[in-house]
Amino acid sequence: LLTLIIFHLTLYFERPKTHCEHHRDSVQTTSPDGLPLVGAYVPQCDENGLYVPEQCHGSTGYCWCVDSRGQERAGTRTGPGSPSVDCRTGETMWFHPNSTWYIYCDAESLINVFNSTIKMRTLII
Repeated sequence: LLTLIIFHLTLYFERPKTHCEHHRDSVQTTSPDGLPLVGAYVPQCDENGLYVPEQCHGSTGYCWCVDSRGQERAGTRTGPGSPSVDCRTGETMWFHPNSTWYIYCDAESLINVFNSTIKMRTLII
């Protein structure tokens, strides 16, 4: 009975699909028959539904790093047999401890926010 209750609660509190999961699902059902297109790139999502930092195209062997929106990070694409880039650097995740939301931002965006804040503060003083 306890297992049944836990299973029911798990279904009841299922989180909504993320951008990555919607993207992945749309690619997997894009043929007229609702089947995956052969050779299409399918985004990889982690257990939280976020884009895995390193994405690879199974048909071509190319891999690249993506930001939290799934956009390719410039200069990270590698070909088949090439050593891969460490995709875990250059992006920071902010987690709100009392919630289930996450904010991802890349290092460049953080720098821009800090610089803008400093400029605004200088103008005010």
